[in-house]
Amino acid sequence: MEQVLAVRGVGGYRRYRAPALAVAPSGSVIAAYAGLDGQGGPPRSGDLLLRRSFDGGTSWEPQQVLWAGQAGQTPSRPGLLSDAATGRILMAFVARDKAGSADPVAAEAARRFELMSSDDDGATWQHRTVTPRLASDTVTGLEGAGSGTGVHTGPFAGRLLVQFAVTADGGRPGAASGYSDDHGDSWTVGEPLDAPNPGTAVSEVLGASEALGAPIAFPAVKMPEPDPDPGAAACLPDGRVLLHLSAAPNRWAAVSDDGGHSYGPLHAVEELADSGSPGSLIRFDGLPSLGGLAAQVSRHWLLAANCQDPVLNRNVVLSLSRDDGDSWPHKLTIWRSGASGPAVVRLADGRIGVLYERQGSRELAYATADPGMLRMAWPRGAVTRKASAGSAGSAHETGPLPVVGDYPLRFDMVLQAILSTDKGLPEPGYRAGDMLLFAGRAQVMGSQFMSVQLSGTFDNAEDFPPRELGPGAVERYLHPVHTVTAADVAAGSFTLVFTCTAAPVNGASGSAPEVGRRREFRLDVVSGEISEG
Repeated sequence: MEQVLAVRGVGGYRRYRAPALAVAPSGSVIAAYAGLDGQGGPPRSGDLLLRRSFDGGTSWEPQQVLWAGQAGQTPSRPGLLSDAATGRILMAFVARDKAGSADPVAAEAARRFELMSSDDDGATWQHRTVTPRLASDTVTGLEGAGSGTGVHTGPFAGRLLVQFAVTADGGRPGAASGYSDDHGDSWTVGEPLDAPNPGTAVSEVLGASEALGAPIAFPAVKMPEPDPDPGAAACLPDGRVLLHLSAAPNRWAAVSDDGGHSYGPLHAVEELADSGSPGSLIRFDGLPSLGGLAAQVSRHWLLAANCQDPVLNRNVVLSLSRDDGDSWPHKLTIWRSGASGPAVVRLADGRIGVLYERQGSRELAYATADPGMLRMAWPRGAVTRKASAGSAGSAHETGPLPVVGDYPLRFDMVLQAILSTDKGLPEPGYRAGDMLLFAGRAQVMGSQFMSVQLSGTFDNAEDFPPRELGPGAVERYLHPVHTVTAADVAAGSFTLVFTCTAAPVNGASGSAPEVGRRREFRLDVVSGEISEG
């Protein structure tokens, strides 16, 4: 089952981002997310929005505004959690504004976060601003919030946890767990863990121009900063806390022995490829918020949701571990094209719910999955796809492993962002001047050196000259841009085509023939809908 909860330009906002999910003890599903650049709101502001479902996501209440940002304010990704002891639902987030950190008042404000609470399954909410105790004086600011959970066993049982992206001395990015031992009345932010930086990642959708990594200037468009990753945490059956951080080319993990106050060293989780977009980590049995699904056989099982691609924000995958996160052999694809920021919950009826951004944040989609399908999916080492040489059509993976068959070229292209320079009423469609930013990747899969060339219907072809790539080498295409034209609008729909060709560097006998791969995006001007092929 799939439901689209929010669509660009529908409901009064130009963009919807940063989804979060929680399940109340009653079984109600709470979805929260940010609505940005709303109709009639202050410029460059954003609101925190909410939808509820009482049937596992089959139907949803209308969208409501939970927190309205003032001029220049936007909410971070919210951290949602349910307190199993009280039934209270908590939502933590950071309100970002343009205040300078040199101002002492602004510096103090940078260490605060906003907390919403509900005692009636999300029907009504109370709001307060929290100044937490900082366990480390190296933390200079809270940059964003992330997933929330609870500790259900061990010496810290009953503790509530919310992840925060933090800034430490010298501007170092990091992550820390915020925790409360009194049901959310008071909070402490624990010791920071430096963010991993093992490789080059494609920015999370809608990053700043320097994060986008492209030598392209858009003077008419002010791009917001990318969300920092606060990480995601889950309680292990012995009371320890496992933390996952997103970073290309794979996720990283660390373990806390003191209830999230501090974490041990980071280590790579090589079975979870990752683009650097925030993901999720929960217990398979839904503890502590749900008690009816717990079983002895699954007490060591964990669920992760992330974009499993080492380069691009794409390929939302559910992964199952049966050994407290040591291995992740079972995987199920939810969405194979461009996406980011998946949030995951276990539903009261046993199904799994996932909420994520897709198609350049054009929409937020909610999907459910049968856990039985995940348990049977993709045993470790399975070969998942083998494409035929010379095929020009799209062929996505259906498993976790890269294409390793006899086809010498892998090519992927995703819509990274939709940028509008028009400040009229938000609409779901496209207007002349709107910019579509893409991100792609080519990889030589054979044993020869190949000359790889990207071509298609985009404006900045000069930024992507032919490249000679050796076996296994990757070329990142950051970022082909198409500016919507008056002719596109007049036609009612338009198709963008990206073709990647590869030819042997030398023409020796026995060399592989020239091959090509093609990706198409057909866009409806009025509805904004995008079909991919």
